[in-house]
Amino acid sequence: MIYMIIKNKKIICSDLFQKLLNAILIVSVPFFTLLLSNKYEKEYIILGVIISFISMLVMIIKKVRIKEINIYQFLFSLYIALFSVKNWIYYCDEKSNLAIVSNLFIKFFNIHLNGLYSSLIIGCLALPFTIFLIYLFIARVLPIVKQFFMSFTKCEKIYFIVTLTFATILTVSISFFTTAFFKPYSNSYVQAYDVIYTTDTGSLASGDAFFNVSFVENDIRQPLFGVFSLPFSIPAKILGDVAFFIPNNYGYEVFLVICQFLLLTVTTIMLGRLLKLNDDIKKYLYIFVSFSFPYLLFGLIVEQYVIGLFYLILAIYYYFNNKQKINYFYVPAVGTLVTSGVIFPLLTKIKNFKLWIKSAFLCLGLFLLILTISGQFSQLLVGPARFLNLTESFSGTVTLADKFYQFTYFVKGLFLANNGVITDVFYHKSYQLVNFNHVSYIGIFILFLSVLSFVLNFKNNMAKFSFFWVIFSIIILLILGWGTSENGLILYSLYFAFAYFILYFLFLQRLFKNIKLFKLSVLASVIIMCIFNFANFIEILKFAVTYY
Repeated sequence: MIYMIIKNKKIICSDLFQKLLNAILIVSVPFFTLLLSNKYEKEYIILGVIISFISMLVMIIKKVRIKEINIYQFLFSLYIALFSVKNWIYYCDEKSNLAIVSNLFIKFFNIHLNGLYSSLIIGCLALPFTIFLIYLFIARVLPIVKQFFMSFTKCEKIYFIVTLTFATILTVSISFFTTAFFKPYSNSYVQAYDVIYTTDTGSLASGDAFFNVSFVENDIRQPLFGVFSLPFSIPAKILGDVAFFIPNNYGYEVFLVICQFLLLTVTTIMLGRLLKLNDDIKKYLYIFVSFSFPYLLFGLIVEQYVIGLFYLILAIYYYFNNKQKINYFYVPAVGTLVTSGVIFPLLTKIKNFKLWIKSAFLCLGLFLLILTISGQFSQLLVGPARFLNLTESFSGTVTLADKFYQFTYFVKGLFLANNGVITDVFYHKSYQLVNFNHVSYIGIFILFLSVLSFVLNFKNNMAKFSFFWVIFSIIILLILGWGTSENGLILYSLYFAFAYFILYFLFLQRLFKNIKLFKLSVLASVIIMCIFNFANFIEILKFAVTYY
């Protein structure tokens, strides 16, 4: 007999009921995979669905045991799942996942289904597994998030509240005057690319890269971006639907930006903890980072780098602050930006080589499992060809001297914003960096200070990692020349900036032993940054309001 016992707001499941739930999940998971697979050839999708089904079958048989269900958490999960599935159905493709369902019904039942019925069938059958995943997230992840926020010191609380309040006011206010930062609209179209620098804001917002897991921009560069951005895009989408006061129906995009500022704030707090700073010094780091040009600009623009940076710092934070053997946060770090895979030494603290290899394979297995179940298995098949197309950004036509000029100005721009110019790109107005034909001595000086700071703080773990990250930026941006063909290195400033900031901050600490002089040096740096950065940001705002 199948039975449940309701006790203390929980449903206690019998063994037979557990088996029934597992059977439902096994049936549901291939349709969940099918629902999220909306941009690939049918053959690729079918292969991914089959592998997803087999993988989940093995997982459920070996691992999944549902012994009790919290009623409130279940009801909340049901609401989120219904909301998510309803919106995912919108992205179903007539030529791929819908065609698979339609063909199945023709073959087995001789029934012809239109796109609406096909998508409803996929959605309904995918719903149980969607509920299961959301319930698992609420039950397992939210308590960790709550614990993190509960551990905030007074300084961290003040910084978080003040920053989030300021970010909300700034973002909502700007939305009344321009669309450039959220979904740039002009000439009766949403302009997909290169409105503010070389950002892809229009494309990312129109295609909803943050919620639409299989959006075309979520390719081999960030294969799981759409998966790991869901904890932020779903709340933003729900809040955006009720935010009637936001003009142009841009509520979702505005709340996405607010989420980005939230993530940047949490990221900065983690950096302060990694540096083991006391509250008196932390606030100076917070001020310094928060008034930097990359923080302000890419917090406000709908872009993918904020989430990629958040998971990167989270993986580093977990490694240095947790005794667990395997750093599974490496998976979202790599999944949201594949270049973050270079931090593989932080996979585990285990020194034994064989155990380290085992940890690496466990992380790889988790990565492939998530990739498959989320409908992204085809990335493994189409990825190589896509990568060859993307290598055009590693420009062979740009001379090494020009790459060096761009890179020195990139380094300078992390602290002091570079000049921009209004130009025409693809028949729309664009705000771009000026072309650099000489070296930035400020950039060279900052590079020198970074090396000197590493030497002076050699025993500091974060100094070591930051210097490694500086070298990595040199390899990617200068030697390989990623983005130099379009003079667009500023696009990657947020991703690399924290390492330069940490080394500069540590340098000032070593240079000024007197705490008052150190604080004055930080504040003086912030004032100089503000003079340059605010003036440039105002120019971008004027451009945005004028043309968008």
